[in-house]
Amino acid sequence: MSDPRHHSRLRAVRDLAEVIAIVAAGMWALYIFVYEQRIKPALQQPAVNTYVNVRSTVAGTKQFIILTRHFDNVGDVTADVAAEAMSVYGETLAPRKRFAPARLASSGEIRADLERSSRSLLFTYYRLRAGALGGEPNVHILLRPHSSFAERYVVVVPAGEFQMVRVRTGDVTYKAPSTQKIRVRVSRDSLGGFVLRESSVGLDDFDDEYPL
Repeated sequence: MSDPRHHSRLRAVRDLAEVIAIVAAGMWALYIFVYEQRIKPALQQPAVNTYVNVRSTVAGTKQFIILTRHFDNVGDVTADVAAEAMSVYGETLAPRKRFAPARLASSGEIRADLERSSRSLLFTYYRLRAGALGGEPNVHILLRPHSSFAERYVVVVPAGEFQMVRVRTGDVTYKAPSTQKIRVRVSRDSLGGFVLRESSVGLDDFDDEYPL
C-alpha cells in the first residue's frame, strides 16, 4: 500500500519545479526585453550610408546636372547628421590618351585612357547643424532606424562644356539624442570647394566621377 506522505512529497517537488520554471521563463523574457530595448541600443553605433546619384539632361544650349544626395540609416539606432559638405567639379578630357603606369610593393595600376585636362568648381556648400559646434541650433536631419533622407541640387552649365563631373562629399553622423557638441573643421581645397577635414567623432568621405 502506497504511502500518502510519499505522494505528497512528490507533488510538492513537482509544484516547486513548475514554480521555478515559470520564474526562470519570466526572468529570461524580462532579460531579453531589457537587452533588446535598453542594453543593445545603448551599445550600438549609427550606421549611415551616403551616396550621390547623378543624371544629366540637355535643353537647347543648357545642360542640367541633377545631383541627389542620399542618407540611408541601415542601423538599429536613430542617427543625426551634424555636418555635411559637397563639391561638384566639371571636367574636360584631353584629346590624346595618357600612359601612366604606377607600381607599388602591394599594388599596380596602368592608366591608358583620356586624361582629365582641366577641372572647374561648379558648386560647393557646407552645413553645420545643431549637433556641431557653431552649428545652426535646432536644425537636424534625424534618421530613424532603417529610414532614408535625400537632398536634390541642380547645376546648370553650357551644353557640352564638360564631359564628366567629379563629386566630393563629406558628412559627420552621430547617435541621437546627444547633448555633446561635435567639433568639425571646414576648409577649402585648391579649387575653392568646401571640405570637412576632421571631426571629434570621425567623418565619412566620398569622391567619384560621373560621365555626362
